[in-house]
Parts: sequence; structure tokens; C-alpha cells
Amino acid sequence: MMLDPLSQLCKQNVNEILEIGCGAGALALWVSQFGQRVTAIDINHRALAITELNSKINDIPNIVTIASDVYSDVDGSFDLIFSNTPYKFLPEECCDQMYAYGGYLAQDILEKIFLGLEERLNDDGVLWLLCSSYIKNNRNTLVEYVKEIFKDKPFAITLKQIDYQPLTEYREFYRQEEISHFIRYWVKVKKAPGYKLEHIQIPGIQRMVESLKIKLPS
Repeated sequence: MMLDPLSQLCKQNVNEILEIGCGAGALALWVSQFGQRVTAIDINHRALAITELNSKINDIPNIVTIASDVYSDVDGSFDLIFSNTPYKFLPEECCDQMYAYGGYLAQDILEKIFLGLEERLNDDGVLWLLCSSYIKNNRNTLVEYVKEIFKDKPFAITLKQIDYQPLTEYREFYRQEEISHFIRYWVKVKKAPGYKLEHIQIPGIQRMVESLKIKLPS
């Protein structure tokens, strides 16, 4: 799913690329054809070892792997930062599901990524994320969070809805949290003269959305 937007961003070669949460390295390997260097980071050492092995098998010399919690052990700034973030808000007993567990409202890693952009994103650089918004009491929590983080800061943000998702597991947990469903989003961030937010919604599917929601107490 990440390939389509990344292919659009990489029409011209870029120098420095950062993937946050590289997993086995499939995206890092693919995007390496467009950049001089790809820095692939993860907190999972096994994932990094697999990425290194895959880059050697495919004879790709321009991938560097680093064990890092977002920017904690990374130097420099980047022309492209991207991540398929852990996008699920799950009960705390699921926190060992590192590939999916994103903390409260799936926003823990988003905060770390967003707050480091002023230093880590080059002036003409782009951040591209796949993430989720959990709808709590009919409030779009991602939109609210982005406004809170970026308000009055010199960034242009685009939030584009991909699809609406039902909550098929842990339904009682979500009822207690007053969450009815979630929406997957592409998030694009660039530096700009001033703050600008564009929210692109999926048109014409409100009736279907109503059928997906967990019914909450009135």
C-alpha cells in the first residue's frame, strides 16, 4: 500500500531517505533505487538483521540499518521520511504486538515523529505516513491531534482518508473507550511558510460507515 505514494514522491532522486520501523526491509529495498542512502531503523534487532540480510542477497549497498527508537540514535536530516506506523489502539495486554500496538489512540509513535520534524526534515523534504484515526464520541482524534501538534508551526499537512475500518476484536474495550470505528489515513507533511491543514475525506459513504460502527451507549 505504501508503494503508490512513495513512487510519486520518488520521481526524482533524493539524497537521504529514512524509514521508521523498517521490519524485514521490503520498502527500504524498494525505495533504495531512488536515493543515495536509505537509513532503515527499528527497535527490533531481529528485524534489522533480516533487513541487512535481504539487502546483501539483493546486492543493495546503499542501505544502512540502525537500532533506534524513532530519531533517538539517528544523526542528520532527510529528504524523505516515511513509515507504516503501528496503527492500532489495543488493550495494554497487547503491547507485545510491536508491529501493531501504537499506544493510546495509536498516537505514541506519531508524537515522536512529528515533534522531531523541524530538526530532521530538510527544507524541501517530505514526511509520508500510513496511520489511523480512532473515532471517539464522533470526534476524529487524528485530526484533533494534528491540529494540536502543528498549530502555528510552519508546516503544510495533508490528511487523506483511505478507508473506514470496523472494530471486529476487543469490542467491549472499544465500547468502554467510547470508540465506534477507525479510519486509515495517508499523512503528508512538508515545511511551509506557515501552518496549513488539508483534510481530504472519502465522499458519499456515510450510510456504509453507519453500518460499521460499534453502537455506543447514548
